[in-house]
Amino acid sequence: MRIRKRLGTILLTACLSQMLALSATAEDTQPTVANNNSMASKGDLSAQKELFQVQLDAKKELLQKDIDAQAKRIDAFEKRIDDQNSRISDIGSGVDRFTSVTGLSRKIGKPNLQRDPRC
Repeated sequence: MRIRKRLGTILLTACLSQMLALSATAEDTQPTVANNNSMASKGDLSAQKELFQVQLDAKKELLQKDIDAQAKRIDAFEKRIDDQNSRISDIGSGVDRFTSVTGLSRKIGKPNLQRDPRC
């Protein structure tokens, strides 16, 4: 569970940094308006705003897909860890059984050795 939280915070940080980078590049790619007594019309500004909004929505969708894919990978990773834990516990159970059997065989075998005068 701790792995999932850490990876979640890493993904969130990565997504936020990408969003900041996208907003910075969006500001850099804006067309410059000449200040020679000419102003961009409201139609141009609204078209540009709409274009940036569409680009932003597309980037958000891509980031959401990336987050979903990472969540699936984390789930698969956690499943593998759980499988490994169950295998290790199975091995531990086998070792416990082996120890019990060898301990019982020693207890059963010792009285026979003590009764035999030749030993």
